Parts: sequence; C-alpha cells; structure tokens
Amino acid sequence: MYREAIRLDDTNSAAYGLLGEALADMGDFEGAVNAMRKALRLNPKSSELYSALGKVYTGWGKPEELSVLIPGHTSSILIMSTCW
Repeated sequence: MYREAIRLDDTNSAAYGLLGEALADMGDFEGAVNAMRKALRLNPKSSELYSALGKVYTGWGKPEELSVLIPGHTSSILIMSTCW
C-alpha cells in the first residue's frame, strides 16, 4: 500500500517513512534506510523520521551510521529510538 501511495504522490514523506518502517519490520534494513532517507529529503525537519531512522539503524546493528547524517547527535537519536 505504501508503494502505491508513493506511486500516486512521490512527494509523500509519510508514505516513505511508513514504507521504511515496514521494510525494517521485514528485515530489509537497506531498503528501510533508503526509504527513510527519501522521506527525510522531503521533510528534513521531521523529528519523527529521524527517530524512526535511529530505530532502523539500531535494529540493523549499525547505530554509528547516524553520525554521518547528523554529526554530534547520534546518542540523542539512539535514546529516542530505544524508547518504544
């Protein structure tokens, strides 16, 4: 459904974010990160998307990757991502 929503409106950051979460739940962490990064390009001020990306990287076992996206803020995002 999320892919269909994106096909209909490829500027829908929420659909990309939800697709990323669904892909992470299925174990496709690379696909999840790609979807989340697209969502963040569309909506770069979304704290929810950064938190969700932190959760994806943590689940993938690569939390250090966040420091590339947000230098100096890795630990705060990891804390947010572990609160679920």
